[in-house]
Amino acid sequence: METIILFAPLLGALLAGLTWRVITDAGAQWAATGLMIFAALLSWVLWANFDGDMRQVYLLDWVRSGTLDAALAVRLDATSALIMVIVTSISALAHLYAIGFMERDKAFDEGLSFRPRFFAYLSLFTFAMLLLVTADNMLQLVLGLNVSAAMVYLLIAFRHHYKSANAAAIKSVVIMGLGNVGLFLGAAGLFILTDSLAFDDIFETVSDGTSAPLFAGLSLIEVSATLVLVSAMAASAQIVLHSWLPDAMETPTPASALIAGIFVMSGAFVIWRLSPLFAIAPGASGLTVGVGAATALLAALFACTQTDVKRAMAYFASAQMGFVFVSLGLGLGQDTGDIVGMQLPLFAVVQVMLALCLGAVMRAMDDNRDLRTFGGLRQKLPAVALLMVLVALVATGFGVSQAALGVIAPATGQRLYIMAFASQPVLFWILCLAAGFGVFAIWRIVFLSVFGASRARQDVFDAVGKTPLIMVVAVTVMGVMLLSFVVWKVNAFAALPGSSTPGWMSVAPPIATGLSFLVAVWFYLLQPDLPKTLKASLSGLHLALQNGFYFDALCNRVLTAPLRTLGEAFSETGDGRVFSAPFSALSTRLVVTYSAIIDRRFGGVLLSAGALVFFGLLAVISWTVISWDPA
Repeated sequence: METIILFAPLLGALLAGLTWRVITDAGAQWAATGLMIFAALLSWVLWANFDGDMRQVYLLDWVRSGTLDAALAVRLDATSALIMVIVTSISALAHLYAIGFMERDKAFDEGLSFRPRFFAYLSLFTFAMLLLVTADNMLQLVLGLNVSAAMVYLLIAFRHHYKSANAAAIKSVVIMGLGNVGLFLGAAGLFILTDSLAFDDIFETVSDGTSAPLFAGLSLIEVSATLVLVSAMAASAQIVLHSWLPDAMETPTPASALIAGIFVMSGAFVIWRLSPLFAIAPGASGLTVGVGAATALLAALFACTQTDVKRAMAYFASAQMGFVFVSLGLGLGQDTGDIVGMQLPLFAVVQVMLALCLGAVMRAMDDNRDLRTFGGLRQKLPAVALLMVLVALVATGFGVSQAALGVIAPATGQRLYIMAFASQPVLFWILCLAAGFGVFAIWRIVFLSVFGASRARQDVFDAVGKTPLIMVVAVTVMGVMLLSFVVWKVNAFAALPGSSTPGWMSVAPPIATGLSFLVAVWFYLLQPDLPKTLKASLSGLHLALQNGFYFDALCNRVLTAPLRTLGEAFSETGDGRVFSAPFSALSTRLVVTYSAIIDRRFGGVLLSAGALVFFGLLAVISWTVISWDPA
């Protein structure tokens, strides 16, 4: 059954991408969607019958050279089995949603059918994520994250006739490439230390706390864990390496939902999978806490000022994932009940449902993304409005911030905050502030979208279209899934053993989020002109927050622009002078075919990624030579 679940999306991608001329566009869409639904149903069956004991399902020998032995296998435990359900179910609903959503996308590629290609990308992305969450060794983990990142690049660049989509794709491949090099180097360090890539061997070897020293008092374990953290930061859009995610929202909404809800989760999952390693790497764990806290606070602030609804959603996703990073750094990934194992599924469901609801709103308004032109849509889209309120309530009360769980389970719902206070009291207050700003950000989206008076021209508001039935069905099923997970999570927390905590510590987070909700009501329902007044009086601060404290500009200057220049130089020298000139006559037909599918401007980007891999391999070889002990 595990093998079928893993490879069903791959089969769907191949059918959609290679046989669409035979089975037609509609056949390709439904083939990929049908196989995805089939995989989701099997995942539910597998999870329902899972006994809780970790098991490994061997698939095939993959790499075997000397002491390097890595097999392709499925690793199942309680959390990975649940996340398989989440990935396949959400992807199946995104496929259904895409059937209705993509009806209005224009055929921008002359003579090329684009819908089967989009569905093939969605299915390949799902296959890569399943490969990641079921990985049984570091090599499979690296492969899963790299292939997932590659599919994210293709999904972002899907609308390659838009310059903004091209720029976003370039940024994602640069940042993700940097992160993947970090994971590759971390895996190499662990192999040097343990002489194995299998998780069980790695955990057994490092459990005694011994490690090879490197330099400045740092151990190989500490350095390897830090490199893994860099990779996780890039994938989960954490501060410094977060700027690709808001730009990635240029992709169609079904893909945006999978990126913001599923792929962003992948970085945290990597740390969770390697949590025994981080448990004996206090420096990396402390850095994980710091990065998560900074992201939770700053990204929530950025979300509060965005006028583009999809960018606001992206910053909200980064902020909420920051809470998960704090939990991981504090060691809550392997405690009783596995709190992180509960956070990740609910994060994915909340983010995807928010994205799909907003996608329905934007589609009804002819792909408009400006929050300032929304309002009053509860009259036109009552079902979507109700579901958006549900999402906001869940994110406020039972979301990954765990801000109001203390009302239901006072001794257990605040475990993150209790651990934060025990670590550093200032961390506790940062998380309270971050939770408050996050609540304000999501209710701001809801109030501006569906409540109050319409801010669009009357003729525009009157022309708001209806949402296709298949999109409504997909979003409704997501709503049912969301409620189910809320009930499950509350019961799971209630079953955890309690702990003694001061009364003020239990009520501080709910008070922070409650006040934030009341402020949002005051700003956007009772006094709708007040935000404009504050914006005018604090124009400098508002502009800085709206531009994300200019992290984006810094990223472009420090990372994207230099690597793009390097890629263009390689493209001109390598591709232009070495390959194209000698073989121009032979390659003309291939170039024409290639250019019909992929914009020529991507050549430099691909070569930039190749350069990153080259330098990464060079670093691995150098590290191996330096660290090798012939004795």
